[in-house]
Amino acid sequence: MKNYTCENIDEDLKNIMNFISLDENKYEYNENKKFSLKDNEGVVYFIFVFDTKTKTTNLRYIGKSTGKKFKNRLKNHFFKQDCGTSSKFNSIKNEIDNGNKVLYSYVTTEPESYRNLLEEELIKKCKKDKDKDKDKLWNYNKDE
Repeated sequence: MKNYTCENIDEDLKNIMNFISLDENKYEYNENKKFSLKDNEGVVYFIFVFDTKTKTTNLRYIGKSTGKKFKNRLKNHFFKQDCGTSSKFNSIKNEIDNGNKVLYSYVTTEPESYRNLLEEELIKKCKKDKDKDKDKLWNYNKDE
């Protein structure tokens, strides 16, 4: 996996969008998965919903974390609502209850702080691309 280093943000954004568009870079959550992330790495992660009826996969959420907290952050989204974060547990649970699959992908950054800029720019880019209500990112759903 490529580590993004803030040399050229436009190129990084393009490469990240290409990376996450590939099915082989999407994973089902497994609580036992080991991540070999450095403490000083940043992480930008993506949550997708695979609609089992239409057989389509849509990007639903973009988030960020530090390398050392990433596994716990995913766990909060997939297994428990944490009052101190903006966990998407309820959205994910609803999708699974409706028979859909929820997948994730991630990229790493150095310096760690670069994750903040990448997340913000990726959300802006994806928001422009998603006009239909049903395809909106959960990042903009204030009821969650």
